[in-house]
Amino acid sequence: EKGVQLSNGNWVLFLNSNVVVDEFLVVEYMKVIALKNGLAFAGNRKYKESSDLILEKYLNHQKRGLNPYPQNNIIHFRYLLFDNCIIHESVFENIKINLELKFYGGEELDFAYKLNNHFPNKIFSCKSAYVIRLGYPTYKKHCDRLMEFGATNLKILSLPLKKEVV
Repeated sequence: EKGVQLSNGNWVLFLNSNVVVDEFLVVEYMKVIALKNGLAFAGNRKYKESSDLILEKYLNHQKRGLNPYPQNNIIHFRYLLFDNCIIHESVFENIKINLELKFYGGEELDFAYKLNNHFPNKIFSCKSAYVIRLGYPTYKKHCDRLMEFGATNLKILSLPLKKEVV
């Protein structure tokens, strides 16, 4: 939230700390922004160097995440992830990041759900803007995170969004 408040451009780029950014990431986002009347664009990610190669293979599967969507296509809000996305600054005048979500998971879902409800069909794919996410945890650690989400942040989400998640 503080980073958004301190930003001074028209677009806010979100990246996780454990990603390696493709050198053309911003160029790719600018191309799709010029083509589409969108307010948010989801970039893609490739998982590498995980200690759990089976989970890594699953996470990179061609039927998961943005992979099935064509480039520059309207996408379901659940694929707008803060590890690699760009959002127009005007969105934050109407939608705030929910600071009550203090544990693992749900921040992106909550924000993207509200964005989609307030501005339908304004979230697009930009698969060519990609990052490499390094060192994703094991399947067990991933499941532990999901359990934490279910016990904490899931309870805070709106009922329609909870139904969407479950």
